[in-house]
Amino acid sequence: MTTELPVFRIVVTPRDATLDHHSMTIGRQLGIDTIESIHASRLYYLRGNITRDQAQTIANDLLADPVTETALTRNEKVRVKRAYRGHEIDVMLLPGVTDPAAENLVKAAHLIDIP
Repeated sequence: MTTELPVFRIVVTPRDATLDHHSMTIGRQLGIDTIESIHASRLYYLRGNITRDQAQTIANDLLADPVTETALTRNEKVRVKRAYRGHEIDVMLLPGVTDPAAENLVKAAHLIDIP
């Protein structure tokens, strides 16, 4: 019998909600002139035999800078109402692409006693 491993979605955002001017410029170059603002965050998906508390520890201790960023962890199966209006675009690596940052994250998690 196979059990499905939990998936956690971690969003790391800057504490100050500054506009992403570079992305705004790219949007305008693409002819999208109706964009009012863009705020960039880093998005991570963790899948493994870990608890929500362990996922939050990874987010806080390994993925976010506690001085300048906040990390929010959610179980991917839970739908949450968004506190803003607009669109969200997730940009991720293609399947099969080598991801050395992910490999280093697994090693770092082991160093803080998370399997």
